[in-house]
Amino acid sequence: MTDSEVIALLNHDMTMEHQAIIQYLLAAWGIGGEVGASIESIARDEMRHFKYFAHTVASLGGSPSVERAPVERSTNPAEIVRANAAAEDEAVKVYREHQAAIPHEHIKKLFERIIGDEVYHGGKFRAMLPKVEQMPPIEYHEPKTPREKLLFRYLEEDISGEYSAILRYLHQSFVVKDGWLSDSLEDRAIDEMKHMGWMAEHKAESGGEPEVEPDPIKLSTDLKEIFENDLKLEKEAEARYQRHIDGYDDPDLRKVWEYIKFQEQHHADEFQTRLQGLAKPEAGAAETPKEAPGEKASGAQPKPERPKPSVGSLFRKPQK
Repeated sequence: MTDSEVIALLNHDMTMEHQAIIQYLLAAWGIGGEVGASIESIARDEMRHFKYFAHTVASLGGSPSVERAPVERSTNPAEIVRANAAAEDEAVKVYREHQAAIPHEHIKKLFERIIGDEVYHGGKFRAMLPKVEQMPPIEYHEPKTPREKLLFRYLEEDISGEYSAILRYLHQSFVVKDGWLSDSLEDRAIDEMKHMGWMAEHKAESGGEPEVEPDPIKLSTDLKEIFENDLKLEKEAEARYQRHIDGYDDPDLRKVWEYIKFQEQHHADEFQTRLQGLAKPEAGAAETPKEAPGEKASGAQPKPERPKPSVGSLFRKPQK
């Protein structure tokens, strides 16, 4: 099997993980409570799997996929949990086939770990069934008033914008060679994950079903293009949140929007600083700029390029 064929298999697996993340988050937001929190914890494991596959794809010279397989939607909690258990079983089946086919020993070991997680997840979903079988259906509705219609539209705009930002920053974190920059971009993605979750939870709690579809995404491996696009989109996010703050009168939601806007402003400042760093004469074409203020102590050594992933390097952050 060639590396190109391995990359194709791993990118397929990324689409499965991406599907699981969104499907499980929709379930968590809709069901809520103890069961919702447990489902969200499984979604976080799938986020790590997505990341591990992506770094492996990048190490082989490929471009990690940000595509997603279709999610299954339902308002019946028991049907949701059964579908999620079945998704875990399917992932185990596919990953075992890919593990057997791929010749790289370190990737086989990665699959061994991920398969173990998926088997455990399937058991967790089946253990949830007695808790959800008597639950009433999740009640979503179309907007009933012009005010509610405006709220749902604003929230969905925010969800779509944050979702595309998550995927953009994650892809950038996978393909840049500078480890410090990769970690910084991953942190930006985590910020946007929080923002998307807050908006989606608010919509679900308000009676609207989150659609969770990203805005169009522009991918690049050129640092200047990355930073210019990120700066532009952060500025657009600031403007969107300000428009929502001005356009919808809800003191509690306004506080959340204002806080998100505050974070987006700092993201924009960071990318402006990085662009300025690239413009300096000593910055070569393949170099990354200095860290934004507060990210790294002055004079710290550059973080080295990421080595070819091993099981140990892929699991450099502790599991929770």
